[in-house]
Amino acid sequence: IAKEDDLSNLTKGFSSRLFDLVKCDALAIRWTDEANQRYFLDGGSNLPESISDNEHCLTTGSCYCGSSQESGEVKVINFNKHLEIDRLCVKEGFATLVTLPVALQNKLMGEVDIFFKKETVIDSEQKSLLLTLANHLAGALEAQKIKALEKEATISEERSLLARELHDSIAQSLAFLKLQVGLDRK
Repeated sequence: IAKEDDLSNLTKGFSSRLFDLVKCDALAIRWTDEANQRYFLDGGSNLPESISDNEHCLTTGSCYCGSSQESGEVKVINFNKHLEIDRLCVKEGFATLVTLPVALQNKLMGEVDIFFKKETVIDSEQKSLLLTLANHLAGALEAQKIKALEKEATISEERSLLARELHDSIAQSLAFLKLQVGLDRK
């Protein structure tokens, strides 16, 4: 995870490994905006089309998905199929949703949503493991951001160096032309 340079590949790799590890029925990874007002679906494993098409962008708190907080709490939601029949996840036959905040140093970056068709109980050890994995994902995302900033700084430095060289070269040429014009007048 830490070696991945591409966000899409990072998301795909993490979701497929976590999907296999927890033996879930579907999994979604969502990134949040800076203000934590929206969650954007970036990928997942075995997500039904209805969810991937209709929940590409969620307003925070509009659904169980997209409701993580910086607190770092793993939430396990067992749906009441009779009361929550309008929810897409219930329509798709899911009975339990586990949400993992993806956070680094109390800064929420996103959420991992794990769906189960059977009602599922997650004990404290499993929650701890899942939260640790989500923290590794957050660290990998932060590493990608740092690499991108370093690359941007390198490009900016190269442009600045090129601009100085061009400026010096043009200034030198203008000084030479001024000297030539001054000699031609005499």
